[in-house]
Amino acid sequence: MIELALKYWKPLAFAAFCIAVFLAGYRAGASGVRSDWDAERTETAKAVLAASEAARTREQNWNLKLQEATNEARKREMELKAAVSAANAAHRGLRDDLARLRRNLPASSLAACRDTADAALAVFGDCADRYLEMARNTDELVIERDALIAAWPSNTGETK
Repeated sequence: MIELALKYWKPLAFAAFCIAVFLAGYRAGASGVRSDWDAERTETAKAVLAASEAARTREQNWNLKLQEATNEARKREMELKAAVSAANAAHRGLRDDLARLRRNLPASSLAACRDTADAALAVFGDCADRYLEMARNTDELVIERDALIAAWPSNTGETK
């Protein structure tokens, strides 16, 4: 066996040298790949963190805008309730005035009846004009609402 080793010592030494070089290269390559993987992992973690922070910022901005819109809606609702209360008070007053005029009609002269009818027609005309104005405003608001809904971004980033 020793004779065989002495006879083939050069090829065996070359094979041992090749194996040593291969193992050294493998070890260096593995550590290089490992460091590349670690660098990739670090970059990915940084990108995920940045995306998470950006998403958190967008969500906070959205919540702020939502809170502002909610506060504005509550304010408008309070104003609307006040306007409705005022309109109801005016309605009750007008109804009471018309009831009083109706009770007094039998005792009134013909001229007084005409004046009462003219005043009632004027009030009715004013009410009809305001009703038409309210209907026109409602139609404009519906058109504006539809435009806002159509322009509102969806989850995909496209408008409807």
